[in-house]
Amino acid sequence: MFKRPCPHCGTAIHTRETVCPICTREVKPVNRGLLGRVALFVGGVIALGALIAINGSKTGSSTTTTATETSRIAKPDIPADQARFIVIVEEARRSYRTGSNDMAKGAARPARARALCAAFRATDINGWVGKVTTL
Repeated sequence: MFKRPCPHCGTAIHTRETVCPICTREVKPVNRGLLGRVALFVGGVIALGALIAINGSKTGSSTTTTATETSRIAKPDIPADQARFIVIVEEARRSYRTGSNDMAKGAARPARARALCAAFRATDINGWVGKVTTL
C-alpha cells in the first residue's frame, strides 16, 4: 500500500484516493504504471552513474560523485551491483537529511525501496565484498 502527501494539506493519503480525508479537496490518483516506469528509469540512471563513477576512478578521470561516495564505491574489487546498492542507499540518506519536514523525510524510505526493487529483481546476492556490522 503506497501513500503520498496531499498536495493541499500534506496529509499522507493512499495513491488511489481521489479526495483527501482531512482537507476534503480533490486530488489526482497516481498512475502506478507511470510510477513504476519512473522508478525503473531512476534506478537505471543511478546504476549508470555508479558504473561511470567506478570506471572514472580506474582511469583517473573526474566524475560528479562526491569524495565520500568515491572512497566507498570506487574500488576495483567491488561488483557493479554492490556499487549500485551503495549509491541508492546514500541517495536515500541524503534525501532524508535534506527533507524540509517529516513528510518529505518519510518519503525517502519508500523511494529507496522502489529504487532498490527496480535495481535488483533477483533476491540472491553473490560476490559482494565487505562485512555487515549494523542494520
